[in-house]
Formats: sequence, C-alpha cells, structure tokens
Amino acid sequence: MQVLTQRFIECLDLLKELKVIPSLRQFAISLEIHPQCINDIYRGRRDVNADIIHKAILKYDLDPNYLFRGEGQPMLEIETPITTGDSDIVSEVMTQIRYVPAELYSEYPNYIKEEQFINNLPRYIFPETGNATEVRRIFDVTGDAMEPSLFSGEKVICSQLELCVSKLKLNYVYIVISKNGIYLNRIAAVNKERLILSSDNGYYDSIEIARKDLIEIWIVKNKLSPFMPSPSNIRNALHKEVDGLRMTITDQSKIIGSLNMTVEKLLKQNRQNIIR
Repeated sequence: MQVLTQRFIECLDLLKELKVIPSLRQFAISLEIHPQCINDIYRGRRDVNADIIHKAILKYDLDPNYLFRGEGQPMLEIETPITTGDSDIVSEVMTQIRYVPAELYSEYPNYIKEEQFINNLPRYIFPETGNATEVRRIFDVTGDAMEPSLFSGEKVICSQLELCVSKLKLNYVYIVISKNGIYLNRIAAVNKERLILSSDNGYYDSIEIARKDLIEIWIVKNKLSPFMPSPSNIRNALHKEVDGLRMTITDQSKIIGSLNMTVEKLLKQNRQNIIR
C-alpha cells in the first residue's frame, strides 16, 4: 500500500505542476473528500484507500496501470503499452463506460438527449475488449423479473443498437428504453407496431411496447455480479418461504375443517329441535 500511496502522491504533484488542480484542498473538495484526509496522505501520515483512488481515476483520468503496476504514465493515455517478462509488447486500451444507476431510471428516458446529463453519469473503467467503436452503457438489475438469469443488485454491460427492430434477435436479453420507462427483458416477438417482451420469471406477464415509443435499445453482453458466500442461499430462502406457506395453508385447512364440523353439529341439533 505504501508504494501505491507514493505513486498517488506523484500523480498529485503532476496535477499541480500541470495546473490541473490549484491546491490539495481543491483536489479534495472536487472528490468530496475532507481536505485533511488528502493532506495526511500527502504528508505520509496515512495510506490512500481504494475509494479515493477510484474517484481520482474517474475525475482526473489517472492511469490505473501506473498506480497499481508502476507501468506507463500517471495520466491516462489512449493506449498504454505493457511490457511482459519476455519483453513482448501488449497493447492494452482502457475504456470508460457510463453507468445508469437505478435511482436515475425515472429521469434517464427524459434526459437521454441532454449531453450534460449523459456526461455527468458515473463511469466504470475497464480494459478494452471487443469492438472499440461500440457505444456501451451499464445498467442496474432491479426486481426479480429475470431470475434465475439475472438477480437484483447485479449490473449488465450493454452495447447500443440502432432502432431497427427487424435486426433484433428473439430470446436475447435487451435493455429497452421507451417513453414509459426502462425494461430489462427478452425479446419474445416483433411486429410492425410493437415489441413483445418476456421475463424469465414465469410469475410475470409479457410486456408490449409500441415501436413509436422506443428511444434506445441496448443488447446485454456481460454482467457484473456481487459475490455470494453460497449460491444455495437464494434457493434456501425460497424453500423456507414455500415451507412457511405450506404450513400456513395446512393450519388454515385444519381450522376450516374444524369449523365445518362445528357447523354440521349445529345444523344437526337445529334439525333435531325442529322435529321435537
């Protein structure tokens, strides 16, 4: 960690030298960190943490390869050569992908054409893979409509497609942006007037979206999943719920049966009293 802190300090010195930041205080404020924390790091009183590193990379385009590996330059470049032990040169390109958190789902369809809104979205930085010309976006998975394929809390990495629905692949998973909201579903059918979306969770009905209401379509390429101590946790929780419901239904059946017997006894007594 001390080596990482030293490289971080070198980046701060470079930012000051290039007049990107007027002072350590302004640097701290721009990252929404207490100035004393940055001052302590700079003076060697504490080590830099991952949260500060992440914010600094996003805000000032610092090069993660330099910070963590000591390779390349402090500032992020378009292409960073990485030298292996065999002296081979591997070209690794870093890419920044805009992230749409669930809190912005209600706003995103309305401000999707606003450049400032898009530029202010958070960003994730990854080594470049696939087609570098693709426009990509990260979205949160919410709800249980796509279980067991996707779970709430996961994130999907998507590539943008043209609004040409005839090229959509049936049964593939897409993020569909319409005037009415954001949908994460499979494409079940396409016709001249609408898209039919389906869920992997059979509890949910299909969704129809008018083609005239479409704003953007993104195909899901990858997902980011939080670590689970045991994959069986989800199944165990579901089994417990089902067992609980089964016990409740059994108890209620016994109560209903007992009530039926009581009603039958009362009716029998009433008939006997009438005969007498």
